Amino acid sequence: MEGYRTLIVDYKDYQDDIRSIRNEVFIWEQNVPETIEFDGKDAESTFALALAESGEAIGTGRLSQTGKIGRLAVRKTHRNTGIGTLILETLENEARNQGLEQVFLHGQVHAIDFYKKRGYLEKGQTFTEAGIEHLYMYKFFDV
Repeated sequence: MEGYRTLIVDYKDYQDDIRSIRNEVFIWEQNVPETIEFDGKDAESTFALALAESGEAIGTGRLSQTGKIGRLAVRKTHRNTGIGTLILETLENEARNQGLEQVFLHGQVHAIDFYKKRGYLEKGQTFTEAGIEHLYMYKFFDV
């Protein structure tokens, strides 16, 4: 996507940008409690960071060692531009590079179609996490 780029970054080097995006999206917009959002798992996770042409950090997502993709967030001013897809693809590529055969996530119900269009399958029933309805979704990689 022209004008944007995504990078795999070290959390400790970019934590101010990552936390700023997640504060804006999850804590302020979606009212997720800070203690749930910042769960102590960031330092052991791999992060993707999306940057605008100006260098502004506009989106992020994380990949756990178990293959869970989460904390996918894009600033409101840059939504519906394909940034979320770029972040997701970057995290999937990183999972492949780490030798993982699949990834999974807890998708917010309003975003289920976003994930389905990118090859994710649904499993089970919806459940509430941080006061928001979610669905377990997964994707196997072709080998």
